[in-house]
Amino acid sequence: MKSGIYIAAALTLLACMAGETRALENFGGSLRLIGSSQSSPAADLRSFDQQYQVHYSRHLLPLLLANVAVSYHDLQTFPAQGDRNWHGEFQPSADLSWTSPFFTAGANYRYRETRDLVAVNNSLNRGAGAYLRTRFTDLPQANVTFDWNRYVSHSGFMPLDSEERRLQAGLQYARRVVNLRYTYSHRDFENRVDGSRQVHQQHIVRTDYSDNFINQRLRLAGSYLFSYNLREESSSQSALPLSLIPALQGLYALDNSPGLGELDTLAALVDDNLNQVTIPPVDIGGANIYQNLGLNLGLPRPVDHLFIYTDRQSDPAVAWTVYTSDNNLDWTVHGEGVSQLYNVAAQRYEIAFAAVTARYLKVVNTGINEEPQVFVTEMQALLSSEALGTLPGESANHRATVSTSYQVNSTVRLGADAVLGSLVENSTGQERRDASVAGTATYRPTAQFSVVGRYQQGYTEYRNELVQPQMNKAASLTVLGQPLKTLELSLSGSYQETAEDQVVQQVTKSSLARASAQLLPGLSAITEAGFTRGLRPAQDQVIDTWSYRQSVEAFPYASLNLTAGYGVQWYSSNQAYSANRRDETDLRLTWRATASIHLRGHLTYAREDANDNFSQDYSLGWHLTERLSANAGARFFQTDTGYSTRSLSLQTAYLLSSRTNFSFGYSQNRIENSQVEETTTYQAGFNTSF
Repeated sequence: MKSGIYIAAALTLLACMAGETRALENFGGSLRLIGSSQSSPAADLRSFDQQYQVHYSRHLLPLLLANVAVSYHDLQTFPAQGDRNWHGEFQPSADLSWTSPFFTAGANYRYRETRDLVAVNNSLNRGAGAYLRTRFTDLPQANVTFDWNRYVSHSGFMPLDSEERRLQAGLQYARRVVNLRYTYSHRDFENRVDGSRQVHQQHIVRTDYSDNFINQRLRLAGSYLFSYNLREESSSQSALPLSLIPALQGLYALDNSPGLGELDTLAALVDDNLNQVTIPPVDIGGANIYQNLGLNLGLPRPVDHLFIYTDRQSDPAVAWTVYTSDNNLDWTVHGEGVSQLYNVAAQRYEIAFAAVTARYLKVVNTGINEEPQVFVTEMQALLSSEALGTLPGESANHRATVSTSYQVNSTVRLGADAVLGSLVENSTGQERRDASVAGTATYRPTAQFSVVGRYQQGYTEYRNELVQPQMNKAASLTVLGQPLKTLELSLSGSYQETAEDQVVQQVTKSSLARASAQLLPGLSAITEAGFTRGLRPAQDQVIDTWSYRQSVEAFPYASLNLTAGYGVQWYSSNQAYSANRRDETDLRLTWRATASIHLRGHLTYAREDANDNFSQDYSLGWHLTERLSANAGARFFQTDTGYSTRSLSLQTAYLLSSRTNFSFGYSQNRIENSQVEETTTYQAGFNTSF
């Protein structure tokens, strides 16, 4: 592999310049070596991991900065039986940036080559880009970005030998009360494996207005957004390319009863950032099962593939179940033609199934992930070319908002807002129009008491015979009080109604009471109780959900923190024979015994109907000397069905200097189900940087 030559040349250059102190000030780098030995009843495995990185940074001119970096990763594994495995990555990069008082400009080049003894996992990624951003004070701000990528990979459902070009240009002008923005983007994507090509153009115009009147008592704000999208796709007659279907919202919930339940919005799941972990994070590693990951497509669309991206390589054996819904509440398993794999090169799960038309889709993971911690970064819905004719080739979106608020007097504030929007997809005849109005009233006679009420009504119409017009109503009332400095109380209630074609489909009524008290110095408690009733008149269905949560937190000493909590949630339905109940008790301890010893513990006992599970998590951190430190951990998980896991770990590190250390690690993982699986791993490492 040529990468070894480049690395050797870079290190030789550094050695030759050892006497040039001034030149070395511009260099930096790191070296990481890790060797491990793993044993289990199934097989023994040894591995050696090498990671090298060198970077150089220097001002060629007072305003011109150059950066060059080279990194190399080599991972070799040696199973007790069979041939060795090898995986290598070579990544050089370079960029130039010019920074002046009036503009910034730059250019970059990227190269990433991945090699594997399993040839199908090989990939090559090359890219280059340039940008220009103006920095004028009283003139419109302009920015232009161009990016080119060439990617070759032959793994997964969608093999690629692709070339992608992206151009984005924007103009923004802001004054005291008005902000104007225009953005144009052009993306040209070509897959040379099957001859498919996608060209996507987008124009976005947005204006925002905000100002105050009558001595700051009256506030007016408004905005208008127009976006125009043009998508052109072509492919050979025999090709089955996958086309991305834009999602309106990402959805998420942790729910071990995935057949019934609403998912919350998770915007980071569909933010087009394949490398950034979602916030809040979703961990599908280890025994973190029943993670519900979903998409709201805005209206019913045909889908036959779902991609789940991860921040690192994950276990291919994790199983995914596909669900569909028309209301984000009742979910139906879609089991026709489901198959899945894990694409190592793209770091994603690829789930294929028979094409289904749905507005809401989700997947739920089951089975133990051999990787202890894996976070989700993105989720995508796709459709093969068999149904490309149903995808919008051209769409236009208009959305206008107006809001106002008025401070009537020192205790009363009124507010109102309205939204009007439309989405037109010319190639399919799909058209969606929506409008909503809302009013808010706040009454705050004292700093310790307030009442907030809000009412909202919305209407959505689809120009499609498959979707009926929808009307939504929502009302809420919240009362907050602080009768004592150490006591806070809140009581809230809400009502939501959804109707289709003037026929009520779903009604939700909920209430929540909460009390927070400082009982003693260093001792506080929180109590919450809630009730929700869901009605589905068309099915003559009533679902009641009760919840209660009590937690106590104590700080008997500055170094000791104790938290205890108990929660219960149960729901019943007039169409179910029995109620579903979940109880959970947890205890947490954090203790800094000395300046160098830190202990943590977490116990959780959960019971759902007749199923019990108990988890324990302990950790100890100890700085034995200024140079020597150790961390130990233990995790236990057990269910009454006979399934249990045990994880033990020990990590030690010795500092040779502030930038160099040796490390040693030991871990043991044991899984008991129908059979016992136990894996023991020893690991030694060396890290340094300059």
